[in-house]
Amino acid sequence: LSYCVLPLPRHAGMHPMMRSLLVLLVCLPGGWGLDERAAAYCRTTDLEELGWDGRKPKEGLRLLEAALASNCGFQEYSAPHRNVFFVKTHKTASSTLSRMVALKGMEMEVCFAGSVMNIGRNWWTQASCAQQLHKWRARNHTHVDMSVRHIFRHENWWPARDCGERPGRWLEEVYTAWRELFGEDVALVLPTRSAKSHLLSVLSYYEVDRSVFANSTELWNPLAQDLHLLTTADVKSLQQFFGREVEEKGNEGPEGLHVIVLERLYSSLVLLRHRLRWNFRDMITVSIVHSTDQSHVKGHDQQQPGNPFEEFDYREKETLGVDMQLYKVLKKFMIAAWQAILGRVSEAALQAEMAALATITYNVNKHAVPLFHRGKMLANKDAQKEFPLLTALCYNANEKTLLRQIEAAGHNCRQLDPPR
Repeated sequence: LSYCVLPLPRHAGMHPMMRSLLVLLVCLPGGWGLDERAAAYCRTTDLEELGWDGRKPKEGLRLLEAALASNCGFQEYSAPHRNVFFVKTHKTASSTLSRMVALKGMEMEVCFAGSVMNIGRNWWTQASCAQQLHKWRARNHTHVDMSVRHIFRHENWWPARDCGERPGRWLEEVYTAWRELFGEDVALVLPTRSAKSHLLSVLSYYEVDRSVFANSTELWNPLAQDLHLLTTADVKSLQQFFGREVEEKGNEGPEGLHVIVLERLYSSLVLLRHRLRWNFRDMITVSIVHSTDQSHVKGHDQQQPGNPFEEFDYREKETLGVDMQLYKVLKKFMIAAWQAILGRVSEAALQAEMAALATITYNVNKHAVPLFHRGKMLANKDAQKEFPLLTALCYNANEKTLLRQIEAAGHNCRQLDPPR
């Protein structure tokens, strides 16, 4: 399996295409003890090749469980990174991604911020503000490993006041505070997506008419607003801030900024796993769709008046200028980290992982998730014993259940000696 994580020697006379093909053949699932029938779930979505029988799904689930247990034959890491601050922005698949992070946290028995800091409405005035974080830490000598909550309330359009000391520097300040209080090696995980697709999702979710958006400056640049970045100068400051970190520490290890680009989801997740030293199965996501997300509500009329998905002049350079600059900057950080990781993981190996991750994620969501919902045939204790990995991944995959699980994990938190 070491061939999957180390570049092959560049032998004289070996054509680069042949070298890449060799790495793919070595890294593709299907060997080293993994049952070929189980490996198929990492390689194909074809029902005939999988041998999936919807009338008798347990055999297929056993194979899918085996594929998860083996990590599809890819490298397993020891000592996974625990200190993760997930910046849960709005309409960036953050609910789905934060659940992925939280499930790994529960497996590692981390202390979640949501387990020990005030729950509910007080969360946004404590955990998301640098000054309040310092005040909380002075009163509570608890080491926190992980945070996966929304950064601000969102009943309306980003109504939270900027609690930073300097306007436009909130993310820099709260990240610095998290490092000072909970560890220099904190990994800041930030999902993002292209400005236009993000806008369409936001308009649909909040049911904001596109004409109202175009004529309301306070609604412009919703992605940047979520991070309290109000100008291109704020974005440039963020770029310089994390750029200095990359110069000092590099961007191959777990600490620092990790960007998940939705348009490059599987490459982002494979990169994240190698930087955090997590296992392949830890990056499988189960889709969470909010019941209030109008773009997914059954019967939603895509042709209704003012529908954001119809052709319309959004004057994007004016209304989304900061968002477009932010996306450009964040994507560059992701690409630079990808290039850095190639020092220890070959391009062909990463590509093989991406293909396998996309395939098994589809198979899990298509075949397993519907069977593990509440009240379904496999939602029972016997199934949980037979399919522990699938149960953890698929059962009650919603935000409310996740928050209850996080709040109940307070016993994992340890007290530290108070500062002298």
